[in-house]
Amino acid sequence: MEALPHFPTAETKRLQALHELDLLDTPPETAFDELAALAANICGAPIALIALVDEHRQWFKSTVGTDLRESSRDVSICDYTIREREMLVIPDAREDERFARNPFVSGEPHIRFYAGAPLITTSGQAVGSLCVIDTEPRRLAPNHELALRLLSQHVMAQMEARLCNLRRQKAEDALRKSFLSLERCVETRTAALRLAEKEADAAHRQIFHIIERVSDGIAAMDREWRYTYVNLKTAELLGRTPSSLIGKCAWTEFPWAVGRPFHQLCLRAMAEQKPMYHEEYFPRWSRWLEGRLYPSEEGLSVFFRDITEQKANEEVLRKSGEHLSALAAHLQTAREQEAVRIARGLHDELGASLTGLKLDLSWLDRRLARDVAPEIAGPMRERSHMALDLVDETIHSVRKICRELRPAVLDQLGLAPAIEWQAGEFRARTGIHCAVTRPESVAVAPPQSIAVFRMFQEVLTNVARHAHANEVQVKLATGAGELMLEVADNGCGLPADALTRPDCFGLVGMRERALAAGGSVSFASESGKGTTVTIRVPLANGAT
Repeated sequence: MEALPHFPTAETKRLQALHELDLLDTPPETAFDELAALAANICGAPIALIALVDEHRQWFKSTVGTDLRESSRDVSICDYTIREREMLVIPDAREDERFARNPFVSGEPHIRFYAGAPLITTSGQAVGSLCVIDTEPRRLAPNHELALRLLSQHVMAQMEARLCNLRRQKAEDALRKSFLSLERCVETRTAALRLAEKEADAAHRQIFHIIERVSDGIAAMDREWRYTYVNLKTAELLGRTPSSLIGKCAWTEFPWAVGRPFHQLCLRAMAEQKPMYHEEYFPRWSRWLEGRLYPSEEGLSVFFRDITEQKANEEVLRKSGEHLSALAAHLQTAREQEAVRIARGLHDELGASLTGLKLDLSWLDRRLARDVAPEIAGPMRERSHMALDLVDETIHSVRKICRELRPAVLDQLGLAPAIEWQAGEFRARTGIHCAVTRPESVAVAPPQSIAVFRMFQEVLTNVARHAHANEVQVKLATGAGELMLEVADNGCGLPADALTRPDCFGLVGMRERALAAGGSVSFASESGKGTTVTIRVPLANGAT
């Protein structure tokens, strides 16, 4: 594969941004593994990677479908993604002269399709990519491309939020260590007064310098709310200087703060002598501040931190989650609509053709029996009977496919009869006893109805495949404006990590269906005693 040119200055900045993230050669993390699994699931790809590209290699923070942890940068397709800083889609790597001789294309894992979105920091540096890979040539649908872009932004936001948390934790650890050092100094004062005074003075200077260097704002007030200490960061946040605040009453200097939530929390912390935590947006400064309040008999110490950027990242994550949920709901709806269309086509067109063919074969058999000599008609009628049997089997298969695509009982009779019919099908197919308790009918909107039915099918499929159960109890009930479907088996129970593993796509899909239907799904399991799945969705308006 032909190497891309390097631009030293830009590459140096990019590598600096990469190393500042402090992610290389770190253990796997659930948050990133779930995002990679979600990318693979949405795009329907067997392989998904979160790749970080340093000077000589590409290293994978998260992988789905491969055990590879890193590879040389010389053979990295993701290197093209970060250099172009745009979505890179390769329908067939064998047909692309840039990658045709790549060892991952010509050899294992035989990459054919590749789609990667760059991971770009808030400073504009491309440090890696989120990519999906397939061993078969294909194209990326526009909605899948949008989802991959949104997921790459989600991954980058997660990386930067992780970095913010690490930095804050390091600062807090340093501060705690400093206070412990001060306590040790105080305990040794009885040994020698002069030596203790020198050690205490040295510790005080050390703490002062640490406090002045940390990124958090720190202020101390006495019981009359007069400032006894203000570090430079606090003064900067307040738009003042430390010297202009020392000895002044906080509520006199900032009267607009009286009555605000922060003021009320300060009063409460001093009254209860308990540490308090607070987040508040201050329009005057157009920023979010986080406050940690530590009261004592002498006064109150407050640690401030500007979390405006963190709140912006949280908003990006929230919107990305909403977009992903909306996309998942759209995909489910489109899939159901396509299933209805195919089922109707099979029933109306193929079913009619097969029925006509059966009538013609029956007519031909009667004519052979009536008009052709037995010694000639015998072999021909035997073949016609075989053809009739084949047509009957095909008609049965078409009906079965139509039922699986969109059961007619759901549209014609409603959800309650459809649940009982599906339970009967499950009982006949698996031999597992399946009892249903249900009302005569329930008023559920079509989107919620099909969502509940599909989740019920998924639960029964999991019971048949994994539960090793011999009995299933199904309860369908309504109340308080919602419908509840409870499915309990007496099998082996869910594995301990089943609800947190990113590759349990059936459970993930059920959660997405329930969320899109405005409801919820919960799982209760005990090893050796079975699993209970409870699905809740809102009823149609006016139903009870």
